Amino acid sequence: FGSCSALAFAASAPDRVERVVLCAPSYPRHEPANWRSKDVFYIISGVIGRRAPALMKAIIPYLMRSVTQNTSKYLERHIARSNCAADIAVLSSPTLQKRIPEMLALRSMNGTDGLVQENFLNTHGWDFDLGAIAAPVHILQGALDNVSDPVGSVKLAGALPNARLHLFSELGQYLLFSE
Repeated sequence: FGSCSALAFAASAPDRVERVVLCAPSYPRHEPANWRSKDVFYIISGVIGRRAPALMKAIIPYLMRSVTQNTSKYLERHIARSNCAADIAVLSSPTLQKRIPEMLALRSMNGTDGLVQENFLNTHGWDFDLGAIAAPVHILQGALDNVSDPVGSVKLAGALPNARLHLFSELGQYLLFSE
């Protein structure tokens, strides 16, 4: 959800931002019709979080522990749902499999309130005006992404005053790592 932070900063400090580059952003004003085929993190934040936000406070700590304790099982499920060979290669990487529990432990070492708040903003709308972003915004999006829906990126690009969408037909969620 780094895109939310980048856009919020660009909206609040336009004099300090020359350009914004987003990779596979989420967009809170979009819910794909095929959400059941998305990654479990998307389903929890994008669907359950939107419909029952109070549940996120209970689900997110559980999910963090579950993925941290059994990363390979989570990645097996994520790989099975992936439509992209490059994403499968990234998710199958021993380095990534080792790094995920470390990263989640760092993100949640002071609790999960920040993760809950971040998920809430990304499901209920951002608290800043996209129209206030003066800098050009480049959105990099894989057409085969099963976490951040490509149609959401199209809608986000349309909501920004100066955006350019770069859609990569053979890539998915992890194009930043694979390319």
